[in-house]
Amino acid sequence: MEIDPGWGAWGALAYLFSNPGIRAFLSDPEVVNHRHHGPGDGQRNIDSVVGAWCRRNSLPYFVHVPSLAQHIGETSTISCNGSSASATVTAATITLSEEKVVTGLTKPVPSNTCGIEDFTITTEVSAIVRPLSALSAVDIKVGGVKRVEIDDKTRDPITGKITIKFLKASSMTPKNKPDGDTQLQATLDHKVCHEIPVIAPYAVVPVSTPETMVDGENEVADKCSSPAYFGALGENQVYLCTVYGVDQNIRVNDQFGQPLNAIYDGAPVFENVSGWKPINQNISGGHYSDPVGSIVARPPPPSGSPKLLKTNSVAIDWPNADPIPAVNFNDTQRIGVQIAGITLNTGIKNRQLSVVPITSTTTAKVTINWK
Repeated sequence: MEIDPGWGAWGALAYLFSNPGIRAFLSDPEVVNHRHHGPGDGQRNIDSVVGAWCRRNSLPYFVHVPSLAQHIGETSTISCNGSSASATVTAATITLSEEKVVTGLTKPVPSNTCGIEDFTITTEVSAIVRPLSALSAVDIKVGGVKRVEIDDKTRDPITGKITIKFLKASSMTPKNKPDGDTQLQATLDHKVCHEIPVIAPYAVVPVSTPETMVDGENEVADKCSSPAYFGALGENQVYLCTVYGVDQNIRVNDQFGQPLNAIYDGAPVFENVSGWKPINQNISGGHYSDPVGSIVARPPPPSGSPKLLKTNSVAIDWPNADPIPAVNFNDTQRIGVQIAGITLNTGIKNRQLSVVPITSTTTAKVTINWK
């Protein structure tokens, strides 16, 4: 009979293809990609790939009832860790919503006065069970190396959907296990597994900025501005200065050398500047903006102090005042970086900053060499 199961197809025990059909199947990019990136090193969910390929190409998918083939082996590709698989796997069909489940590691952020709270990652996965009568008998649990906890598990008897939420990860997956060593296991009389890599922020990627002409910009700075001022300030005080710098778009990789997953979007960034301080920037698309440059303080008395109450008229008018001319500045920066409370294995190292003023102007040449 003809069915249209899509990714939920079962039946890789035996398939019959025409010669042109198998050639088209084996040359399909998504089919080839599964062998390199699919579950279980591309050796699981073969039937899912066939079902999805048929649907994608508007081709019929036929099954024979009763089956013309029987599984008599002791193991199966749908088993977890090669364990025994029952011959009665057709008692229920369990289809997980995601081909690859990913979650992330976070830790409490350092205490701060900017109201930056701990960043939480919640990963939600669902499983569809057929027939509905098997729903209550299906169990969802974490197997393998148990790096995550299931926070919530609900069953919908109308749709046959089990929804699972991972709220907390206890450790990251080792660098040599890109497919994950933790498993999400859906079990009845067999097990359907999905590996779960627990990713974590691991390293910033150096980026240089060629010589750039910048105009000085007056900044009313404090611990919660960007760029931030990390020196001592009294209550309700701000620091008046002129900034000569650029915003570097810094990429963050996970432990597998890939750009940080979107599950970290919104995660706060801290730098180790005489202790962990927020730079008041957040991760977006695996990157964050880092203001890099030099600051020139508002001249001390008799002209005035760079530290004033934020309600002082001089502080209020400072953004529109004449900038302070730049001075020569060179610095080799070595700064630790934290994201979502995780200290990166590789932070900012040997970032060379040069600020050269243009005589009789409030313009400067800013160059950053960082490799």
